[in-house]
Amino acid sequence: MAEDGKGEGKELAEGLWIIRRRRRYLWGLLLVYIPAIWVSLEVTGSDRKTAYVFAVWFVLVFAAILAAAVVRCPRCGNPFHLSGVLPMFFRSCRHCGLGLDADRNK
Repeated sequence: MAEDGKGEGKELAEGLWIIRRRRRYLWGLLLVYIPAIWVSLEVTGSDRKTAYVFAVWFVLVFAAILAAAVVRCPRCGNPFHLSGVLPMFFRSCRHCGLGLDADRNK
């Protein structure tokens, strides 16, 4: 074990930052849905073109959910939000219980 406490703390902080960033991206996509559809309807006046906007949004949300679900826990190395088949976006690792703000509580 050549690593000291600071090296492990830095790895932990970097890993949690990646998890938080992916979660923020997902939440941002979810929050932008209604304004994007509304703007699309107002600008184009077309249901068909709004359906294209929806399809693009849906693919982006699917990719964001997948990226957030499979991100690895910096402590145990297992998927942070995945325990079984369905992702559960709680604020702690489904395997070791590491909290999203564990690096901020020090």
